[in-house]
Amino acid sequence: MVAAISYHSPLTYSPLTYSPLTYSPLTLGCGAMICVSIAQESRRLALADMLNASRQGDLLELRLDRFAKAADVAELLAAKPKPVIMTCRRSQDGGQWQGPEEERLALLRHCIISKADYVEIELDVADQIRPFPGSKRVVSYTNLRETPADIGEIYQEARSKNPDVIKLMTLARTPEEAWPLVQILAKPALPTVVVGLGKPGLMLSILGKKMGSPWTYAALERGMEAYPGDPTIHALQAVYHYPAIERATRLIGVTGFTELEYVTVGLLNAAMQHLDLPARCLPLGVGNSRLFRKVMEAVHLAAVVIDEPNRHALLDIPAELDPAARQTEAVDLLLHHEQKWHGYNLMCRAAVAALEATLRAGSVSDRSTPTDKRLEGRAIMLFGVNAAA
Repeated sequence: MVAAISYHSPLTYSPLTYSPLTYSPLTLGCGAMICVSIAQESRRLALADMLNASRQGDLLELRLDRFAKAADVAELLAAKPKPVIMTCRRSQDGGQWQGPEEERLALLRHCIISKADYVEIELDVADQIRPFPGSKRVVSYTNLRETPADIGEIYQEARSKNPDVIKLMTLARTPEEAWPLVQILAKPALPTVVVGLGKPGLMLSILGKKMGSPWTYAALERGMEAYPGDPTIHALQAVYHYPAIERATRLIGVTGFTELEYVTVGLLNAAMQHLDLPARCLPLGVGNSRLFRKVMEAVHLAAVVIDEPNRHALLDIPAELDPAARQTEAVDLLLHHEQKWHGYNLMCRAAVAALEATLRAGSVSDRSTPTDKRLEGRAIMLFGVNAAA
């Protein structure tokens, strides 16, 4: 699979059709960073997490809405080991702020005047918190229910608020639902961070790195996630190889988000790193198979490793099927080769090869069994009635 990866130049994207993208990264003068969210209720634990997170991350997000008592902004800034983003989120934005709105806005103004590196400000109140030298404003839009159809217009409105960075956080359960966000990432007018809520949002984190997004978010460890599906910094670095992804990196899709796919991504990325191949895995949800194919082609995937629940659903995508895939009516690998998709059932081939190897090894001690005999005339019992069987 890996050796067959080919390289093509990206094409342009028309907003009316799906086609390969042109990536136009806009960054803040540095490579894409990993931002670790600090969401502790006490100052002591927050300061400890800041120190621990700084050893692995590049940027720290301080969730002021999570503090049980009023946060001491000056103390936090004096102790910062890395650049920080100050946030204070309302409940409708996934935060825990319970105080008056005017008090929250005053706190955010204080963060800007105190020259926090970044201060996150919601789009609807951006006009009430003016820029101040020494601090960058992150104008954000959050939707915990969906990716709205007018997200492009919302992005243009955010541009009008004189932001240094624009941040979009929406629910993104499938590639087609996340597609408008991918469009924005492909040609951002300003440095733009996109967060997809839920495990499929990992696709946006990886694509953001490839397309030049200034940072992505990660949790310090499991149990400390800032939002559902938030990867840990260890997973982002060791499993998904986020630091290694560049504009020229080819992407191999891996569908599904169970522990099996998590291990598959880790193994494939480790193998490609060992072979020094400029390719890494892209976690994917499937959704509608027709739209999934268009997303595959637009993102310019080299191959797709398919999880068991989708092996029959994606059978109509490849133009050619190997005999095993045709016989079982299921594909576990799609490979783009010679301008078309080829479908394979490698699980079937691997199982048969393993059986033959076992029989061949047994024939060494059993001189009555011909060494060239394979499965012909053999009785084989299969346990189970799942897709693999």
